[in-house]
Amino acid sequence: EYLEIEDDWENLYGIPYRVSRETYLQSFQYKIINRFFPCNYALSKWYKDHSPQCNHCNNTDHLEHYFYNCDHVKPFFCSLERWWLSTLEVSIKLNEKYVLLGIPNPNDDMFIDIFNLCILYAKWYIYQCKLSNQKLFIIDYIKLVKEKLTIEKARCKIKNSKDFENRWAILFHLL
Repeated sequence: EYLEIEDDWENLYGIPYRVSRETYLQSFQYKIINRFFPCNYALSKWYKDHSPQCNHCNNTDHLEHYFYNCDHVKPFFCSLERWWLSTLEVSIKLNEKYVLLGIPNPNDDMFIDIFNLCILYAKWYIYQCKLSNQKLFIIDYIKLVKEKLTIEKARCKIKNSKDFENRWAILFHLL
């Protein structure tokens, strides 16, 4: 079953460009939004000899399953929600829509941008783990985010930009 969305698509399409400079992440999210991501269900449509079943739980592996509903993934997002609550002291209840598309942010809320960056990195982390058949661990994900933000911090320092301090310092210092 596919998600029914009645949101501002311009805002949703812009989220990865707003929160990340990394073109691979922007392209990655573009594939998800346009349902051109190679989950097993899509691969089975493109290649008749490919199974649509999930490699981890044997359910149909469509996008919603791959990134959110899979028994292999669900505990990871529960851990991410708990981590946000304990570090940022903000409770966000994730759902399929927020995970796949991001959280709309028409009012330019800094915390929504932080959550959207975290969600984008979470999907990338899930993808990388599934490719290498590894388990998902919140600590490994946090290390990934810290590494990516360290690179962004260095880039901003080289360019003598305050962009990092204005946008990501809160998250960085909590990692």
